[in-house]
Amino acid sequence: TIAIDHLHAEGDRVFCFIRLQGTHTGPFMGAPPSGQRVTIRTADIFRIEDGRLAEHWDVVDEKELLAAMGVLKGGDERK
Repeated sequence: TIAIDHLHAEGDRVFCFIRLQGTHTGPFMGAPPSGQRVTIRTADIFRIEDGRLAEHWDVVDEKELLAAMGVLKGGDERK
């Protein structure tokens, strides 16, 4: 599922915080399926020009995803 947690537009920029959730049922980034519910959070900025998307920047927080998949144990330490 995809949820927009926050959305704001100002001038030619649109800012949003997005949460993607699903179940880890197949291999991903070298990790075997864990069957765990996983979440990815992103912060996105879009620049609109002439009614069209001209540029996009994002930051993806994969720590929660990698921890749920069992790739990370505890904090930032890799297995």
